[in-house]
Amino acid sequence: MAVTYPYKAYKAPPPPSQSMVSGGVCFPSVPALPQPPAGVFPYYAQHFSAAAELCKNGNQTACQLVANLCVLQLYSRSDPACQQATEQQGDLLPALYYAEGRADDILSSTDIGVKLTARGSDEASSLSLVLVTFDLSGRLLGVEPVSEQLLLCRDRPSRSSAAWRVGVHYEITCTVSVADLSVVAESPLFYDLYLREQEVGGDQLHPLPVLLANYRNQAGEEVNRGSSPRNWQLVRRFFLAESLTSTPLYARTMELRVELDSDGAIFTPYLYVSYSSWTPGSVTSDRLQASFATEYSQDRTGFAIGLAVTVSILAVVAAVLSGFRVNGFLRRTGSFCCELHSFVFLTAEISGSISTAIFLLLSFTATFWLVFFKAQSTFFLALPLPGLQEVGFITLLVLALVFRVIYITYMVWHQCTVDIFLIDWERSRGMLLTTNQNPESIATPTTATAPVSIWRTYFVANEWNEIQSRRKLNPTLLLLLVLLFLNVVGIEILSERDPSSHVREQEERYSAPHSTILRFSLTSLTYIIIAVIVRLVMFLIYERFFEHQIRQFVDLCSVSNVSMFIMSRKLFGYYIHGRSVHGHADTNMREMNYNLHKEQENLCGQRGLLADSDEQTFEMALPQKFRTHYDQLVMPIQAERAEGQAQSAAGQRGQNTGAGGLSEASLKAYEELNQFLSAFIERSLRDLDYVVKDKLFLERALGMEFYDAVDRALFYHDPGCSFDSVLFYGNEWALLQLDLLVFAVVDLLAQSYVLAAIITYLVSWILSFIRDTYGKRNLGKKTLVDDRFLI
Repeated sequence: MAVTYPYKAYKAPPPPSQSMVSGGVCFPSVPALPQPPAGVFPYYAQHFSAAAELCKNGNQTACQLVANLCVLQLYSRSDPACQQATEQQGDLLPALYYAEGRADDILSSTDIGVKLTARGSDEASSLSLVLVTFDLSGRLLGVEPVSEQLLLCRDRPSRSSAAWRVGVHYEITCTVSVADLSVVAESPLFYDLYLREQEVGGDQLHPLPVLLANYRNQAGEEVNRGSSPRNWQLVRRFFLAESLTSTPLYARTMELRVELDSDGAIFTPYLYVSYSSWTPGSVTSDRLQASFATEYSQDRTGFAIGLAVTVSILAVVAAVLSGFRVNGFLRRTGSFCCELHSFVFLTAEISGSISTAIFLLLSFTATFWLVFFKAQSTFFLALPLPGLQEVGFITLLVLALVFRVIYITYMVWHQCTVDIFLIDWERSRGMLLTTNQNPESIATPTTATAPVSIWRTYFVANEWNEIQSRRKLNPTLLLLLVLLFLNVVGIEILSERDPSSHVREQEERYSAPHSTILRFSLTSLTYIIIAVIVRLVMFLIYERFFEHQIRQFVDLCSVSNVSMFIMSRKLFGYYIHGRSVHGHADTNMREMNYNLHKEQENLCGQRGLLADSDEQTFEMALPQKFRTHYDQLVMPIQAERAEGQAQSAAGQRGQNTGAGGLSEASLKAYEELNQFLSAFIERSLRDLDYVVKDKLFLERALGMEFYDAVDRALFYHDPGCSFDSVLFYGNEWALLQLDLLVFAVVDLLAQSYVLAAIITYLVSWILSFIRDTYGKRNLGKKTLVDDRFLI
């Protein structure tokens, strides 16, 4: 394509024999014209000499042409055009290079007094950028606001305008056809970028530097690809594409970077440009990758340090609280700190405490970002950038999940190994008269004690089996409600890296990338708020007027005349007093209905352990001699269990067992244990007694008892039914954290709320299945109830 050189006419008075023509301009032969280097592209070779000479003589358009030739050479310091442009910079030609070694000072300067606004009209909340455009020959084409001139990736104006909206992290990636790029590259345009500051006396334009990734210093090093601004070389002018040089280039990556200081003032913004080569008219690669982005950042060093310090402090606090719990554990087990079980408990407690501390810290931090980023009018807070600035946050989130899994694993194992025994208070109601049916002898009547039915015990055991994995909150319902608000209502839009607070999706609107921190904030807030609301509804309405599973179980124990003795630790446990105030529960429907009517009309005593009390649930601190006697009684049962496991491994069937698989020794041990615990509760044992008292607030908060049960057991009033701590029901907060952390981590990895909900549901279901399976097995072993009755 022929390029018209628009220089002013230069009149050459010497005769033709003493003149020469260069670049379409006639020059005297006396002055030595600057010569282009060998091997340059044709346009450079044809026009450099004339443009350089005219620039020396004050032709501003010629100076701009020399500058453009330098830009096409990617600011090579050894190139004559770049040397000429450096020499001529001043009034005729603005500086192409910023001072060498001063990039750090330039980019950290806050001399630009522009205050960014994140609210208001599109014009008020947009960056006021101005482009000064030159054509290849150096002619000034105009000064105009930035709109779509810098975007090789075309989009709707309503969407592409988001690239200049304050605070919006804009990203667009596309493939550009070689044919379309050839149109742009055939007559390349060159740009100088400015930021306009509106002042009372008139607008002021601040030149914005360009960070050219392809720039090489005199040693041939690409210093601008490093992460340290100290070594960068900033320049002024750039182009989008060209096809004049031997290796045509196009701007594959462009990023407008704006950084804020701690007070909200902006440092000098700059444009990052990375060129890639391309082949005009190529058939093999007819599509080329291109991208443009606008990002806002802020120094997060102080924030990272503060976060690390806070995590350390919370970890220390968690360790101290865990220390109190370990002390309580040692008291409750009568063991030493050097034992393996103590070490496992310490690990689990510290893991649970640290997980809770990290989770709360990240939730509050993410909520802070969400509230202040979305509510700001004057833009002063930029979100952490994706990648390195979010790595610490994501790492802490994954650690919280790992620690929570450790704690939950120990919790499930512990719940599936507690000692449980059902005390049957029912006594025989008389004697049975039987007759010897041997035909060879004279019929003689005999008497026998009327047996007590075991079905009440089976019924209570089965009900306990059913509530082992019941929770205060239904995970499935929570997940459905969370998906409803995040996906259907569209709250997830608030996690976009955009200061606007709209919720509804707009077809013409640009959707910014989601922020990891804001996404976690929305997830945790939505999950917790829904959980709190559902729990309040359950507590205030459902459990009060319809069904309270834990209290109904206590009521069932009283109706069945069966108490439950739960030893969660060797010397600590829970007692549910289920002794019937009527003396008998193994009766017909008429008598049962009559007994319940008497209770309703207060015509009988109260159900509590103590006289004139309804208190049925207690915490127990037991003396060592109680545990010793208990272990002696259950020893035959444990021995038979061990023998049965050994025989099962050897493929043999046990001897001396009843129809249900229990030996006479085990049945006798069961009866003796029932008598022992009944006598203990009735205070019929001379050397074993207990005292009922209130527990101190600190004792409940720290999970320990300040007084050891040496001579007598200590029964603590427990109106809150703390025995649910050996069930999922009493560990809802820990389980809710696990669900939320699994949901959040999967969502951050997959960016899908639906997939996160599915994975969370599966994890919850598997955990409940494990708890049900091994809890049922433990219940059958400890209470001697056959598994076939636990359905």
